[in-house]
Amino acid sequence: PPVTAYLLTDDLKKMIVISSIIGGLNGLIGYRFALYYDVSIAGSMAMITGIVFLLVFIFAPRRGLLTTLRRRKIQKIQFAGNSFLFHILNHESEEDGKVHNSIEYIKVSFNWEDKFLENILEELEKQEKIIIENNIVKLTELGREDAIKNYEEIVEGLVLEQ
Repeated sequence: PPVTAYLLTDDLKKMIVISSIIGGLNGLIGYRFALYYDVSIAGSMAMITGIVFLLVFIFAPRRGLLTTLRRRKIQKIQFAGNSFLFHILNHESEEDGKVHNSIEYIKVSFNWEDKFLENILEELEKQEKIIIENNIVKLTELGREDAIKNYEEIVEGLVLEQ
């Protein structure tokens, strides 16, 4: 019950209360289960405790497995989008920027699967951060501002770590 409660809250007082409630309910439900099926009371309580923990572990709103997987997927796409914007920003002012910012070059350079690259391009176009003209990716003003802002935040974070 305490670990189950920990998955649901960070506040110690709430954690103790939730843990007590979960423990009590697990005991009560386990006892009723044992009486109904004529099995071990302690084993039934332990089984119910395990089932409740498993359900909370999977479905907890902030720390659950599904939430974590969803968050990682979103972070992966955001990181890829930022990396992509940095790439375009770094090469847009170069003479060979058209080569470096072509979709074919980006496919090779980033070594992303075609579907993943398409998703990133679609997402950035939907956010109006890039435009694609003649297979060349260009930053919009919003995309340029976002790339510069994210770059500054990264540099600032690195400086603070030192």
